[in-house]
Amino acid sequence: MPDSVLTPVHALAGAPTGHFGTKGGDTPLTMTALAEGTVLLLLSSGSDDLAAALKDHSDFDVRDAGPGQSLAVRDTPLPTTALSDMEKALEGKADVVDQSAARVRIVIEGKSVRGMLAKGVPVDLHPDQFETGRSATTLCGHVGVHLTRTGTDRFELFVTRSYAAALWESLIEMGLEYGIECHHL
Repeated sequence: MPDSVLTPVHALAGAPTGHFGTKGGDTPLTMTALAEGTVLLLLSSGSDDLAAALKDHSDFDVRDAGPGQSLAVRDTPLPTTALSDMEKALEGKADVVDQSAARVRIVIEGKSVRGMLAKGVPVDLHPDQFETGRSATTLCGHVGVHLTRTGTDRFELFVTRSYAAALWESLIEMGLEYGIECHHL
């Protein structure tokens, strides 16, 4: 019997891509399903500065995910040996849970991104209230997401793998009014 080879497939590999909605608008939105990188859930019992504890792992962006919880995020996969190094760096400060294969990252950007997200996200996204770098664990429609503002008109959403396709299609519908260009990395 031949050996089976398992090939990983992105949760949004079959999701619709292309342009949807209004054409010829001044600045359509862009939605991108990011390639699988690294998402680590850091569970801490205190007020330790986890970003400082990870100073040797500077390629991680540490984001708030609720009381005692943070997400350490980077665009590239983390080798197993590096995960062990991170666990040692955080020993006594936080427990590390690798969520990389369980979460999908979606970036939405464009001049009208706040108006689009306001259709499904019950968070005040005004720049004075939701500054660059700020995160919130919330809903987008009926799907739980972790939302981070990563630029002036740029937001990143994390969603569990099993809800990624439903969220993707909902985001397309929310963006139809503005025009939305969708693609995968």
